Amino acid sequence: MFRQINPIVSILIGLAAFGLLYKLFTNPMSLIMQLIITAGIVVLLLFIFSSIMNRRYSNSDYSAYRKAVKQSKNKYKTSPTAKDSTSIMPKKVQMKNKPKTTTNKSKTSASRKRRDTNLTVIEGKKGKKRNRALF
Repeated sequence: MFRQINPIVSILIGLAAFGLLYKLFTNPMSLIMQLIITAGIVVLLLFIFSSIMNRRYSNSDYSAYRKAVKQSKNKYKTSPTAKDSTSIMPKKVQMKNKPKTTTNKSKTSASRKRRDTNLTVIEGKKGKKRNRALF
């Protein structure tokens, strides 16, 4: 069921574990300082990477997309309504207490009602030709 580990990888992992244990017992302060410096370098690299990604998505296309999403959320936002006292009851009890007054005709007409679609045109790179072979 388990895959066999490459011998070179297992030797490297063993040597790393031996080195960490040796450093822990001989000079623990040095090990702690090395771990702090490594964590600092990782945080610095993550900050640089995130700033590059933010710069990539800060162009006008992405800002137009974010604006369209915000408009769509505002348009379709529903106001919170007060809950019925029946919502506390379990579903089986609610089903027994609810009288059936709606007909199939009213259900189908309600499902046929459609809302206006909210389509927003986002300006993009329209002059660039796409290579259809890659799709």
